[in-house]
Amino acid sequence: MPVNPKFCKHGTAVDLGDALRQLDINEPFTLVIGFWQQEGGHKRVVNLLAPEISPELWRKLWGPVTRQELLELDRLIKDSKLPLQDLTPPRGAPPEEPSAFSQAVIRLNPKIGSDGQRRLQCSIRFRDVFKQLAPDANPAPQARPALWDAEFPGPIPSPPRARN
Repeated sequence: MPVNPKFCKHGTAVDLGDALRQLDINEPFTLVIGFWQQEGGHKRVVNLLAPEISPELWRKLWGPVTRQELLELDRLIKDSKLPLQDLTPPRGAPPEEPSAFSQAVIRLNPKIGSDGQRRLQCSIRFRDVFKQLAPDANPAPQARPALWDAEFPGPIPSPPRARN
């Protein structure tokens, strides 16, 4: 069975990658997720889980989103002729009618970098990981996180990320 490993800060969404590639997954896979907390110059793993995801569950997380709708959104995001302000609603704007995208559990995350790179990524919220993918797992930090009866060996030397 394919395995998709993810490592993210405890309490934050799990970034899944390219939205179109994720939508196209149609085989069972194991999503291994490690959640960490920053402690000085180290990241300490505080929760581990590895839910097996069926194609039916994966499709359900996308809700009514169709591949055609996702292709159109991807095209808009990647159209460098469109200014950024045309892709995002103004702050305080009244919400539009619910769309297929707003009904999905998987969240879409347009990434538009200062270097001109534009891509459409997706994620699943922290609470939805535990509600939808691992309902029997405890989301709280664990004193001795383990996966498949193997305890995580210790902190990872890794200073906090510096952003410009």
